[in-house]
Amino acid sequence: MSNEKTRYQLLVERLGADPALKEKALEATPEQLIDLFQEDDLKEMTLDKAQALQRRLKATFAPASASGELSDDMLEAVGGGLGGPCGDQPC
Repeated sequence: MSNEKTRYQLLVERLGADPALKEKALEATPEQLIDLFQEDDLKEMTLDKAQALQRRLKATFAPASASGELSDDMLEAVGGGLGGPCGDQPC
């Protein structure tokens, strides 16, 4: 197993350390999300991939339910084997 972090892991760490940026990312439209992370080399991301990233971020930062179970939306966002913010394709 590699110790190298994925772009998604680095992005999650950055958002976790900056609550204002995290809130902005979670509330952004897919277009705004692309603009927000241009400096993170995500400017080549398509709208579909930005939507997938947004769902995954919301699932990552969503508060846990009282039962500890994931909602259908949360399962959909993290399911499917996406390897990073752009799936299995380079951003």
